[in-house]
Amino acid sequence: MHLIPQVWAHLHILVTVFPTVGLVFALGIYVAAIIAGSEAMKKAGLVFIGILGLLGIPTYFSGIDSMAELANNPKFTEDTVANHLGWGIAALGALGLTGLAAWIVLLRFGRKPLSDNAVHLVLRLSVVTLGLMMVAV
Repeated sequence: MHLIPQVWAHLHILVTVFPTVGLVFALGIYVAAIIAGSEAMKKAGLVFIGILGLLGIPTYFSGIDSMAELANNPKFTEDTVANHLGWGIAALGALGLTGLAAWIVLLRFGRKPLSDNAVHLVLRLSVVTLGLMMVAV
């Protein structure tokens, strides 16, 4: 068994796990922080969501490279690959927007308490992003 993937499709599968599963955990932390009313936990959740937004970059590039390899594979039809690509780009765009919103909220409020509107905006964007990720898989 190789520890380093030798095919772009395998690397894409490994890289994709982090934003998808990570967003589930980040949402768990974030919702628990909202329920508990803990500013520190909210900010930790925002940092986690912001980092996941950055992890969308290697996911995109590994997907583009693996798409070129899978074009010649008879197991995958062009429609399947195109469908995954379309939903994947939508999910990664939403992830990037969610991560950007999380960083903006963190930078805007700094040491001040977070506003409820900003907290709920990031929460809603995260839920939409997770839904798009589930469709893309």
